[in-house]
Amino acid sequence: MGNPAGHKLPMTLAPRDYIAERRRDISQRMEALKAELKQLDLMESAIADGPLMLARPDPVPNPIAETPPAHRRRRVDGGIKAIIMKVLVPLYPNGMPAKEILVSMKVLFGVDIPRTSLSPQLSRLSKELSVAVSDGKWRATEKGRNTYSKLA
Repeated sequence: MGNPAGHKLPMTLAPRDYIAERRRDISQRMEALKAELKQLDLMESAIADGPLMLARPDPVPNPIAETPPAHRRRRVDGGIKAIIMKVLVPLYPNGMPAKEILVSMKVLFGVDIPRTSLSPQLSRLSKELSVAVSDGKWRATEKGRNTYSKLA
């Protein structure tokens, strides 16, 4: 009878020792997966709670922390999409690259978010036809200018 997991029984280990070793290995991997699931739960919770921004980066991020420290996170009025439009509509009618949008958000509004948080918001705004991208520059569309002009 073959081993269903594809592991070969080492000739140096007795069957009971092999089983004990495999259990330890599997338990360690399960703990790592549980930690990763906990991290994903925290990420999902942050998304469900609304836009949360990093006020300042941690020197050593701890993605498995129970709750994010209060000093590190804060809400942004109107969310990331509103701030993007506050940057694009009055200040950059000809558009700007995503990286520059991030810098402008930080300089003008004190909002420091990772690039990975900006991209989904730009995509959502694009689906709403509020922004368009051309030659790597994001710009507000006429609909976007009309919709978000009151936010500037």
